[in-house]
Amino acid sequence: MAEGFIQQQREKQMEDVGGEYFRELSSRSFFQSSSTGKSSKFVMHDLINDLAQVVARGTCFRLDDKLKDQEQHINLKKARHSSYMQKLWQCMEDFEIFYKAMHLRTLLPFLIPSYSQSLVSNNVALNLLSKLRCLRVLSMSKYCISELPNSVGYLKHLRYLNLSYTLIEELPKSLGSLYNLQTSMLRGCQNLKKLPIDMENLIDLRHLDITNADSLEEIPLGIGKLTSLVTLSNFIVTKNNGFRIRELGNLIYLRGELSLSGLQNVVDPLDAREANLINKEGLKVLSMECSVGLDESQDRRVETEVLDMLRPHKNLEELHIKCYLGTGFPTWIGDPLFSNVVHKFTKLQKMCFLTATWTITLA
Repeated sequence: MAEGFIQQQREKQMEDVGGEYFRELSSRSFFQSSSTGKSSKFVMHDLINDLAQVVARGTCFRLDDKLKDQEQHINLKKARHSSYMQKLWQCMEDFEIFYKAMHLRTLLPFLIPSYSQSLVSNNVALNLLSKLRCLRVLSMSKYCISELPNSVGYLKHLRYLNLSYTLIEELPKSLGSLYNLQTSMLRGCQNLKKLPIDMENLIDLRHLDITNADSLEEIPLGIGKLTSLVTLSNFIVTKNNGFRIRELGNLIYLRGELSLSGLQNVVDPLDAREANLINKEGLKVLSMECSVGLDESQDRRVETEVLDMLRPHKNLEELHIKCYLGTGFPTWIGDPLFSNVVHKFTKLQKMCFLTATWTITLA
């Protein structure tokens, strides 16, 4: 998607079109299942890989090859895609070669588990961002970085940004000017506290993965304007802003997994109904979580009514309800329409109930 190989079709999402392409290539042995035992991992067939390297010699290069021959140095001006294995020995001299590849569209590092992180290579790589202004794909996943420079705002063509498992605490405001950004991967960023307040400007954003970003305090106002969102792993409802759960109503294309945190802050059940989960047929996994703290002043009937209004679509396959302290079950719990649900785990205050269909444990 980020490279522009997949186009939106009238009745299909880009992700679905890309899935069809991948399955077609896999059926022709262009890709094959990895031998690591993980069913979701694929590799290129050795012969296809050799052919691809020959065909792409003029537009792709790997830093690890060190580009010793003069022909490759000349082709750096035409290079569009690059990858490298991050090792301790990489320093300024190793990365200087990228200054000759000013038209790079892809920059992907691959980490070697046996090597520790190199702060030198991390800082040098960050300094490159102001130079490589044609980038569409940038991954700094697992880098030992705590901040991203404002120069990332210069990458106007950027469509895919992966900062997963970094030490980043806050993203720069300039990120809100990346109007072409489609995918923002922030999985496992446990120090991340805030997202840019101008995220509502990212009208092309389709995937926002903040899974296990446990320090994140809130979702920026205006997330409901990102109507192209397909992935929103977590929506945080903050105190005195429970009405903002309404913003989910505009995100009609959400699919996959969705977690709703801080549901105890929703004071009006009608706001929960406006989230319109019942019409989000692409959602397969849904988690609902209330605060673990016990507030005796809170009306537990409201909590029950809120969950009642958050009835999901019948296509749901997995449901988690955590720290629920309501006075009873939502009316849709146990509805036979949810025949696709294979896991249902609910934590309640007083009740412990077990059948072949539902598993409910004490809070």
